[in-house]
Amino acid sequence: MNNYGKIAKEVTKRLKNKENIDIYKTWEEVAKEYFNSESLIKKGCPKNSYIGLCEEGIIKGVKKGKYRKTKNSKNKDYALKAIKILKNNSLLENISPLELWKKVTIDKDKKISHNQQMNVVLELWHCDFINKSQG
Repeated sequence: MNNYGKIAKEVTKRLKNKENIDIYKTWEEVAKEYFNSESLIKKGCPKNSYIGLCEEGIIKGVKKGKYRKTKNSKNKDYALKAIKILKNNSLLENISPLELWKKVTIDKDKKISHNQQMNVVLELWHCDFINKSQG
């Protein structure tokens, strides 16, 4: 399990069924438990993937709502596409983050580097924190 997957799992536990909690602050607090580097703590791609899933109500126990501070998020879109791919193919249960990333970005004109988004998605998926009836 990758550290960003662990962070997503722990943040979900802390957010579960709570109102008015700051997801960004919670993510940063948990990230500090895993990293000493400020750049790794603030890394946007995995965090924005996670927050995007929260916004859509896809993470169990986290209320659907507006959480992101920015208007658009490609990372949210990548995470949502990954969830859709996983839902539509049970044979992908043991797919690696990089293999899932390739499926998510297959229709892109240029190669896009994986930046931990799929580690977040897969950890939440395997821990059954994804509401599989949504998204």
